[in-house]
Amino acid sequence: MTDILLVIGQIVVVGVILGVFLGILLLFKYFIINSIIKLFKIKTLHNDPHIDIAALDFAQKRYAKGEISKEEYEEIKKTL
Repeated sequence: MTDILLVIGQIVVVGVILGVFLGILLLFKYFIINSIIKLFKIKTLHNDPHIDIAALDFAQKRYAKGEISKEEYEEIKKTL
């Protein structure tokens, strides 16, 4: 009887250790993958000329509607 309880206890301990290890591994994987995705998105946003054109077009429309001042529009244009 004690041998069975000892084996069951060992199985439980090994299961807990594996669970903690896998949990840490999944968290590490999650943060690494998210960091890579964020870096890729930032890099592609800055290298895509279509995004700058769309942003400038949007700023022009806002300036034409009077939603932003000329100074704000010039600042946006200079930034893009």
